[in-house]
Amino acid sequence: MGEGGRVVTEEADIVIGRPIDEVFAYVTDPLNDPEWCPTVREAQQVGGGSPVVGAEYRFMHKPAPVKYAPITVRITELDPPRLFAARSEDAQGFYEYRYELEPIDGGTRIAHSTESHFTSLLRFIAPLLKGHLRKVMNGQLQNLKALLEGRTP
Repeated sequence: MGEGGRVVTEEADIVIGRPIDEVFAYVTDPLNDPEWCPTVREAQQVGGGSPVVGAEYRFMHKPAPVKYAPITVRITELDPPRLFAARSEDAQGFYEYRYELEPIDGGTRIAHSTESHFTSLLRFIAPLLKGHLRKVMNGQLQNLKALLEGRTP
């Protein structure tokens, strides 16, 4: 898939009342994504170690109000316990996302940033998707916080 298209960037962060090592271990295992990412229905590892740079996963995801579709995810950076990055690709484009973690009093601050590169027809309405993507990202972080702090997301 080409590198062209329309790019939409989003950033969000949250503080989770758990130690950085625990948060990092959970977030860096893409097999956990269905538990806290409502856009992911299932995840399976299809290549590489677990989790290491180059490891690949296949998800069934629903990034917008359309049907579930396959997406391939590959870990691109891993620097325990502070950085995790991955690239995913589907029929709509590709997405580069990062989680940067830092310990703070009483827990871990996690900052999530995503660049969505729309290469399909969605590139024409990409700017209109920004609000939806922000809502999804903030919801995922709230779910992650609830799950790791022992509450129901």
